[in-house]
Amino acid sequence: MKERMTISIDRQWAVAVRRSAEGHPGGVSGYLERVIRDHEMRRAVRRLGAWYAQHPEVVVADVAEIEAAEAERAELGLP
Repeated sequence: MKERMTISIDRQWAVAVRRSAEGHPGGVSGYLERVIRDHEMRRAVRRLGAWYAQHPEVVVADVAEIEAAEAERAELGLP
């Protein structure tokens, strides 16, 4: 569900946003939504990376599982 909002930014940034949004599906709104969505994704990836850094045992288990799956695939003659 879309929600209307009003923002106040310096003129130079308003010009930059409009210029960046030219030709973008959804215009300025679509462009800003994509920028925010990309920002949130980067934030989530950083948090996930931090979590994995605090839980190296999960990485070791994942690697072992991948290696086991690859060995099984080779044993079955699958590409």
